[in-house]
Amino acid sequence: MKLSFTQKEYARLLEMSYLAMWVAGSHDANSPAARRYAELEQKLLAAATAMGCAELVEGDVENGGPLFPSRKLEEKPAINKAIDAFEEAAFWDSLVSRLAERDYERELLKDPPPASWSDEEREQHMNRRLEALEERYWAEFEKHGLDNLLVLFGSDRLS
Repeated sequence: MKLSFTQKEYARLLEMSYLAMWVAGSHDANSPAARRYAELEQKLLAAATAMGCAELVEGDVENGGPLFPSRKLEEKPAINKAIDAFEEAAFWDSLVSRLAERDYERELLKDPPPASWSDEEREQHMNRRLEALEERYWAEFEKHGLDNLLVLFGSDRLS
C-alpha cells in the first residue's frame, strides 16, 4: 500500500502521532502502549526531511539514531490545546466516575440488593444508580467546579 500526503497533511500526521504517543506514554515512555507504537513513530519521523518537515524532528537522522519530535512540533498551539482539552476532560470524567463508584459501594454496604435478584437485575440496578450518582456529581461540578469538594483526612475520614 502506498499513501500520498501533502507537506501540510504530513505535518498534521506528525502532530497526530505526537498526540497519540503523548497519550500512550506520557506517564511511562516504556509502557506497553508506548512501545507498541514506537517503531511506527520512528518511521513517520524518519520521513520528515523528505516531506519538507525537517524542522519538526530532532535526532541523529544521518546515523540512524532515534528520532524525536522537535520543540517546534511540541509547542504548536494546536497540540497544546488538544492536550489541555484531553487532560481537562479526563480529569472530570475520572473524578465523577470514581466518586460515583465509591458512593455506590457505600450504598451497597448499607442496603445490599435482595439475594433473589438475578445477575441481570443487579447489573441494571448498578447501572441506574451509577448513572444517577454521576449526574448528581456532574451537576455539582458544572455549577461549582471544585469549590465544594472536601477531603477529610485521618480521624475525620468517613468510613
